[in-house]
Order: sequence, then structure tokens, then C-alpha cells
Amino acid sequence: MYGVTENYLKAMNAAVHQWYVTGAVTLKDGTVIDLTEDDILQGSLLIQNQCAGDGSIDIGQVYMGEMDMTVIRQDIKKSEWLGAVIKLMFHRREFDGDFAEISPDITAADSFGTIHASHEKEGYEAWRAFESSGSTYWDAGAGSAALEWNFPCLTRIRHISLNNLPGTYYQGLEASDGGTLADSDGNMLMAVRTSGFDVSKTVSVYTDSVKTKLIGTADFRDSGYSFVGFTPEGGYIDTYALYFEFPDSYGDDVGLSGCDVYQEAWNDNFWADIPIGTWNVDNAESSEGGVALTCYDNMLAFEEEYDEDVKSITAFLDSSPYTFLKNMIGYVSSESGITTRFYNSSSATAALINGSSSILFKTVSDTKDWKTWRDVLSSAAAALGGFAAANRYGRIEIRNYRDDPVDAITADTFLHEGSTFSDSEKDVRRVNAALDDSTRLKVKNSNWGTGIKSYTLDLGTNPFIAVKSKEDATVIVTNISNGLQPVKFSAFSIERAADPVYDLGDRVSISGGGAKDTFSYHITKFSFDSHKYHMEGVTPIKLGSSSSGGTSSSKSSGSYLKTNGSNMSKAFTASPASFRVGGNICFPNVYDRTIDTDP
Repeated sequence: MYGVTENYLKAMNAAVHQWYVTGAVTLKDGTVIDLTEDDILQGSLLIQNQCAGDGSIDIGQVYMGEMDMTVIRQDIKKSEWLGAVIKLMFHRREFDGDFAEISPDITAADSFGTIHASHEKEGYEAWRAFESSGSTYWDAGAGSAALEWNFPCLTRIRHISLNNLPGTYYQGLEASDGGTLADSDGNMLMAVRTSGFDVSKTVSVYTDSVKTKLIGTADFRDSGYSFVGFTPEGGYIDTYALYFEFPDSYGDDVGLSGCDVYQEAWNDNFWADIPIGTWNVDNAESSEGGVALTCYDNMLAFEEEYDEDVKSITAFLDSSPYTFLKNMIGYVSSESGITTRFYNSSSATAALINGSSSILFKTVSDTKDWKTWRDVLSSAAAALGGFAAANRYGRIEIRNYRDDPVDAITADTFLHEGSTFSDSEKDVRRVNAALDDSTRLKVKNSNWGTGIKSYTLDLGTNPFIAVKSKEDATVIVTNISNGLQPVKFSAFSIERAADPVYDLGDRVSISGGGAKDTFSYHITKFSFDSHKYHMEGVTPIKLGSSSSGGTSSSKSSGSYLKTNGSNMSKAFTASPASFRVGGNICFPNVYDRTIDTDP
């Protein structure tokens, strides 16, 4: 699941949703253009991907995501789209509910919003003007000066106070005879003196740069530390920025010692951005609405033919799974011309099943039957007890199925028509594998004999395992069997209002609407059409099936379940050629659901 804020989660569950999709396009000749929501034909966007077959969970799966959309751009020819790379971004308006009190620390570079100052001294950022120690100063220069403070969202200002810092200078200490005092080395002794002049005599605070919306004007005292305070008329004012005007600044070596603002951030107009994939344009066809694009994610790079005579896999074999995968994926990227790399960090790789093994990718069987580098990646993912995917950043990631939920979904947040939930839960009880010497390994875990519907996964003849001695192969397969033991699966299918926040392999907790809150639901397939996010999950493969190969048979990720109809009442109002959507999405408290079978 993509990391989002608590306010974002609230927005996902709100009655009214507003979002839109944009894109950044790099054409084959290197030209970069931006796609706004108005450049994408309404209703044409569809993203589909999966990490398991339509009927069962397996490991070692390598599917290619597909994205289709129609672009309304008269300035780009159809031929120019071919080979282009599109990075899509989903934008959601966050929760517009309660205010959140903020006590900003504006003496730090990562303070709430950004601060700019006129007449900045080189090497002294504007925020250093607010250091209360007075060790640095804002060089306002002669004449007028100004500070501009921009907030990341609509902010309610209740009170402002400014502290004026006196100017300082050094003066030699005088002896009784009128001379100067010096130390034993002859250096003059100096004392720090405070002037009676501050940064400015007058200050005015506005909410706009053109100075038409005045909060207030005040005068500092003429000497010593002094402060002024402002309370907006009516008790508060909502604004995106504050502008401080100092029309009569006193020049160098003076500054503000503090700027305290009692404020509350109001996220009503704050838009959160979520990347939703890097896509390679594979086909472009003219249509009535524009140019219809068919795109694939960066797994397309692994369609490259595996030719051992050109580059032997042994060139990448290593005692570190991370090093092997990083170098192998880097090679495929350079050969295919599709820019990608390994996403897992060294520590994240080590946390995978067999991810810290020093023998897993040290050797490889001579009897391997790989046709593309996608087959190589499939074998590697299976040996690590997981699956491979091109993630939302366009990088190749290996994931294990986990038993900890990433989010809790309640019945009032998904559409009940078309939703289905299995009445059983299944897990993995044994993992089988074949070795080069025809030995068959069958490794049970503690799920064996527990009485629930458990299944066996068959790794077939995995080239990274089959070549090992029986003892080493048993360790590898045992790790996979034990690693999958705690993970349970239950089949399901639901739809939510658009939100591509979940990732393949995520376990979500679902309660109500026919779901059993004690069951484990893993997302193994999704489709996103910019309005609805459809997710579904399947259960483990039945005993006796084989997972060798593990890749989809074509560029398409297969057929996708389509649910007709919904219980939405006036669900969406959208302007033409726009993904900006608003409206009332109604989730009834009372509903009828009679289907308890697997989807």
C-alpha cells in the first residue's frame, strides 16, 4: 500500500470524493510534455494488473501491467507517441473536516510552508532570520524589506506576533586614562553593545502579495527588544500565505528574533499526489476522441530474448541475492532500452524468504529452459517465495505474501452490488520441488493435518534450486514452505470509489457486507478506470499443479472481472474530457447480499 496520511484515509471513506489524473510524457526524441486532466478523454483510462492466475495463488508469477487511454492532443502525431514513456499521477483532495492545530517551527528548513525574504544576505537562508538566539541576522538592507510565507494548504490564522531584534555592534573597552584595554597579546578587548534600532519601525501584514488584504499595521518600540501582535478582525482569517512588509528597515546587522503564528491547517484544498505507474507506449491508433494508446509497464523490458551465448546468466551469479538481482535487472534494462532497476533495498531483499541465502543464486542448472529474461525473473521470484512486479515507480520489485493487513476496509466504503466473498479460508501446507537428479522434495509445514483446506505448491524444476545438493535444496524449499505457513488466503471481489492506493499482494482486512473480518484477503488482481478501483483475490493452487514458468502467455494480463451496475445515486458529475470528479456517493446501511461463493 502506498504510504498516505490519516487525512487521506479519511478522504477515502468520505461521502464526497474529488480526484483527477495527470501525466508527464517523454517522447522518443526526448521532448517532455505534460498531460493535464483535460488532455485525457473522459472514461478512456484503464489500468489492469495481477500477480496470480484467475483461479489460484502461486509463486514465481511475473505479469505485465497494461494501461489504455485516449489522449486529446492535436499537436502530437500518432507516430510520435510510439516509444514514449508516460508517468501517471493520481491527485486526491484530502479530507475537508476538522481543523488541525499547528505549532510551526519556522526556525528550521523543513518548517510548515516556505519562507522567502527580500534583501537576503548570501549564505543566510530566510528562515535563519527567526533564530531567537540572535546569532545570525536577516540582512534587510537599507530601505524597505519583506517576508513572504506560503503555506501548503488553506490555513486559519488566529494570531500573529513579531519580535524585533535590536542591532548590535562591537566597541573597544576604554582604560581610565582614555586609552583602550588590551590582553597580554596586545589584542584590543571588545564589548558587545546593543543599539536602539530594530529591523523596522513599522510592520504591515497582508494575506496577498499585491497588498490589498490587510490584517493589520503596527509600530515597534524605538529601542530594546519589542514585539507587535495582530488578531484578524472577526477572530481569524483563512489564507494560503502571509506577507510581512517592513517599509522602513534599518539596514545590516538587525533582524527579527521571532515570528509566532497561532494557526490551524485546514486541508480542504490540499491535494495529495500518488504515482500510478510508468508506462511504455506500445501502440497508438487514431480514434474519434483522439489517439488511443496501449501501454505496458516496465516488465516489458523482460520480453527481451534470453540468449545464453550473448550474456550468460553465470555473469550475474553471486552469493548475495540483492547483488544478483540488481546486476541482472540492470543488464536487462540496458539491453532492452527500457529504463528500470531493482527496487528492493539490500535490507528489503534480505527480509524476503531465502533473501539472505548465500547459496541460492550461486549456481544455476544447465538444464534450464528459459526463453526470455522474464522466465529468469520468474524462477528467481519463485526461489524467493514470492512474485515479481513493476511497481508504481516503474521499478522491478520482488514481494512475499504477508499476513499483516495494510488497511481495514469497512462495508460502508465499498459497492455491494457485485461484491463476493468466499466462505472458506485456505493456506499452504507443503511445497514440492524437483532436482536435476530426479529427486522429488516434498516439504511439509505445520499447516499439515490441521483440518482446514490447505494446498501444496509445486515449484517444478526451478533452475536455481534443481542444481543444488539435496541437503541445500531442502533448506531452500523448507524456508519457502515455512515462510508461507502463516499466510492465509480467502477469495473475494469488491469495488471502491477510485483510489489506486493499494498494491498487488497487499492483505486488506474487510468487515461487513458479507466479508468475515477474521479472514485474510490478499489483492491478486486489480483494475482502475479512474472512477472505480476493482480488487479481487484468489486462494492457493490445488495439490498436483505445477508453477514452473510462472509468466503470463502474452502482453495482456488476461481477462478481468467486470461488475455491471452499482448502488450509486448520482455518483459522478464530470466535465467533458476531464477526470475531475465530484458528487455524492451513497453507501446504504441496509443491503441484500446472497452470494457467498468464490468469485
